[in-house]
Amino acid sequence: MAIPDLIILDASGKRYILVPMPSDYVTAIQSDMSQSAPFESSSQAPKSTEPPLSPSFGHTFKKRREDENITQREIQEVCGILQNNISDMENEGRNPHARNRQKLIGAWEQLSKKRWE
Repeated sequence: MAIPDLIILDASGKRYILVPMPSDYVTAIQSDMSQSAPFESSSQAPKSTEPPLSPSFGHTFKKRREDENITQREIQEVCGILQNNISDMENEGRNPHARNRQKLIGAWEQLSKKRWE
């Protein structure tokens, strides 16, 4: 007995077709999963090969701004980005678009009289 495909319509009328998997494929997956033992401890878990994440621009900018005793309001006055947006970027670790990043760096360089490197 064959199982028919299931057709689903979403609210916009787009059609999705769900096709059932063959039972022998499902059985192969289940037996493969039962043969693999779970990790006994975190030391047995595979090591990640990815490099560690670097701090976000927002966190880096906040540290450098505070190191130079520059306020968010001063940055706003120079570059035109609102203080509450600067605060959100710094505290939530956001990475602004390239144009805004350049504005922020330019304002920091102007106020600190240093080069951003």
